[in-house]
Amino acid sequence: VNGATGYLVYRWDNNAGTWKKIADTASLSYTDRGLTKGKSYKYAVKAYKKSSRWKDSGGKIVSM
Repeated sequence: VNGATGYLVYRWDNNAGTWKKIADTASLSYTDRGLTKGKSYKYAVKAYKKSSRWKDSGGKIVSM
């Protein structure tokens, strides 16, 4: 996202029925480790600017 200083990465937790924050990174890429082969995962990513902390990008849900 243009102007973003960081990204919050969330993974859907089926057991809890909610999003779990798994990373807060300035990088444009993130590797989620320890996943189970053959299982589907849902992710949400939100961009922010440090000056206002929550300039919400609207997020994007992806299945991997």
